[in-house]
Amino acid sequence: MFTKGLALNTTSLPILSTNYSTDRNLIIESESCGVVGEPKIYGGLYTTNGQFSAAYRPQLFNPIIEGGLLGKLGGGIGETFAFYDVSTGDEFGKVWTFASCALTSCEISMRVRNFAQITFDWIGTYKKPLAHVLSTPDHSSSIPIFYNASIAGVKCQGITIKITRPLGNDDHILGSEYTQSIYQNDNLSIEGTIQLSNREYTMLDDLLTTGDEASWNNDDPKSNLVDLGELSIVMHSPDGYQRLTTITIPHVNAVSGNVSVEGASRFEKTIQWRATTSDLDAIVFGAASE
Repeated sequence: MFTKGLALNTTSLPILSTNYSTDRNLIIESESCGVVGEPKIYGGLYTTNGQFSAAYRPQLFNPIIEGGLLGKLGGGIGETFAFYDVSTGDEFGKVWTFASCALTSCEISMRVRNFAQITFDWIGTYKKPLAHVLSTPDHSSSIPIFYNASIAGVKCQGITIKITRPLGNDDHILGSEYTQSIYQNDNLSIEGTIQLSNREYTMLDDLLTTGDEASWNNDDPKSNLVDLGELSIVMHSPDGYQRLTTITIPHVNAVSGNVSVEGASRFEKTIQWRATTSDLDAIVFGAASE
């Protein structure tokens, strides 16, 4: 029985790395008159959080993104999000399981010379008395490789997409060291970066242009354009014959751009962007095709 790795509920995931930490937030009697040390120490609030990274297998991870972060299948965002038991196991067969965990963010990255990768962050409530049993993870689904992935209309060397649903776990009451709930405490956001190729200028021009250049120094009405349009990413299998997924973001807005060069090296051009996230229009993960 395979035990080294990570599972959400009872499904073991093919991960690359994982880590977690638990803080007991000690209550310490300090600054006491006539005492130079800390004479009493007690346990305080119980908090736990972690992270795991994996090769991005759309068939496996898209449903987790949609249910665990977006809260709505098929695009848009919903008010609810999924809760999981998170289990981790070491090489000696020891498994720990944390209850009522929620995902706070994920980041998908695709760069030249590599396969697509994904990283999740999570927070939880407490360690369960009985741990789940980890099984062998399924590595059968394909991983997108950089040479069979592209952005429609844009030549780039790399892209990141980060979805963040800020969650709080400070719902504490007298009588328990554990949080009573995990709840959303800020707006869900979708943002990322695009590293443009050497001869790609259109998106950088759009970022540098506000649409108000002709009336920059008077009181004419201004538009201050930041919408760069739709971002559409297509990822195929390593053999190129199967579309593994499409990722469509209807409204990408320019945040900032960075251009640099050193010596005889080529220019580096990086765009930071942020998406509009309404309940109907945020990000859509397309299904695989045969």
